[in-house]
Amino acid sequence: MAELSELFFLLLVGHLIADFPLQTNKLVAWKKTSKYGIAAHSMVGVIVTGALILPYLDKLWPALIAIGLTHYWIDGWKINVEKKKEPGFKGQLSYFIADQVLHIFVIFIIANATSFFLGQRGLNVIGQGYLSHFDLPVVIVLIWFIFGQSVLNQVILNAVLNEMRPPFFTGAERYGGMLFRGIGIGLCLVNAWLGIIVIAAFLVALNLRVPQGRKYWGRRYRLGMALNVISIVAGTVVFHFWRG
Repeated sequence: MAELSELFFLLLVGHLIADFPLQTNKLVAWKKTSKYGIAAHSMVGVIVTGALILPYLDKLWPALIAIGLTHYWIDGWKINVEKKKEPGFKGQLSYFIADQVLHIFVIFIIANATSFFLGQRGLNVIGQGYLSHFDLPVVIVLIWFIFGQSVLNQVILNAVLNEMRPPFFTGAERYGGMLFRGIGIGLCLVNAWLGIIVIAAFLVALNLRVPQGRKYWGRRYRLGMALNVISIVAGTVVFHFWRG
């Protein structure tokens, strides 16, 4: 049986995967115009989380249902508030943070309630279940810096350039950034100098491809890549710090 701490991290990993890499721009737009879009996004979270807790699904299915229902309610609340107030950049960032904090808090409550009703007590050592060979907190950190950072980077980018471009990054920018951060962090974890050399070479090549005479796009691309590099450095540092 999954221990409480492991269960919490598994539910959290499922949330992060469903909320970032698997939430496309089209799905974001659909959520804003239809409750079916919110339901579809919530169902993606249920499927991903269900896959992660599959060995325990016979006992944890109530938690899975709770995850889906609460995710639907939280996203619906956020979208309704944004429609009424039409927030600017600071408002968008505030609602994004509030949304994620609320999701994580609810996941923590669900994990604790599930553990309580199943007769488990207290927080146990992470990794006593079938994912014992994974360092789940580190996995969560890497998922954030590779995937979740796209949202924060977009808010910062738009704020600096004083623009509004819903639904934020294009697909190429969003998933290209995820790929770049993933490869960058992976290389830096293998060998710091290798990561620095490859990233530097990529940035030089990208800079040469920026259309001449188009200052706006040149500034946008360079600022976007700078944010990605900062994310790579931060993700690598946090990884090493967490692992001690």
